[in-house]
Order: sequence, then structure tokens, then C-alpha cells
Amino acid sequence: RYPVYPIEQLARDATFLEVAYQLLYGELPSQEFLADFQSIIAEAADVPQPVLDLIEAIPLHVGGMDVLRTAVSAAAHFDPQLDDDTPEGARAKATRLLAQIPILIAARHRLVQGLPLVNPNPELSFAGNLLSLITGNVPSALEERAMDVSLILYAEHEFNASTFTARV
Repeated sequence: RYPVYPIEQLARDATFLEVAYQLLYGELPSQEFLADFQSIIAEAADVPQPVLDLIEAIPLHVGGMDVLRTAVSAAAHFDPQLDDDTPEGARAKATRLLAQIPILIAARHRLVQGLPLVNPNPELSFAGNLLSLITGNVPSALEERAMDVSLILYAEHEFNASTFTARV
């Protein structure tokens, strides 16, 4: 259960970006706010070239999550609100990071495979773009929805996996 909404309802009726908005702002967005949020995400998706260069320089045997962690830390140094610790600043930083993470994930995958990077497609959803950036192909509607639901289910699990493991 996410705040206010049962997970089954969100997985059935929402998109990942709607759930991300809800986690950041406490409520599901109206269509107008969702459109604004999608525009902000699209504009914030540019990853600084030095971060992409760093991803490429990391040895190929290093695991994807380790590379992502390092890339997120490096990207933070380029954030225009790096020192803004207000709630509004934190939401803005989280939104920009949300926009950049698919690029970071796909960049590492494609560089390891020796493939060129792919640009985001403004016609695709967040989930569709993630798949397209990784594979270089436009996903089917079913693949896109499956990724959306997967992202929704993993978006908020209240505490990290190691804490859950220790508690169990």
C-alpha cells in the first residue's frame, strides 16, 4: 500500500510517472499537472557528458548497480540546486534524478555491449523510453505496460532490502 492508494489500484490504473508524482507530492496528479511533470522530466533528461564518460571508463566487470550508484553521485555534482536542502529543492533534485536514471542505466548497458547510445523518444512513456534506451527498439504496448507495472511495484517499498532481510 502506498500512501492513500492500494498498490493493486495503482498497478492497474496508473502509470509510473503518476505514482512517482504521488510519492513526491502526496497525491496523484491531475492531467494538467501530469503533463507539466512529463515536460519537466523530458527537459531534465540530459546527463552531463563527464558523467557519461565516467560510466564508459568504469571497468566492464563492475556490476550495474555499482555503476548506477557512482553515476548518480557524479551527476549530483552537476545539479543546479546541489546545496538547496529545502523540501522544494529536494523534490526538484529528485525529479531531475528520476529523469536521468534511465539514461544512466541504458548508457552503461549499451556501452558494455559496444552499442551506440540512443536518444530518448518524446513519443514514449517513461517506461517505454527506459526499454527503448536499453534495447534500441520501440517496445510493444504489452512490454511498455509490464515495465510500467514493474516500476510502480518497486517505487516505494518503505525500507531497503537489507533492513527487510534483517527484520525477517
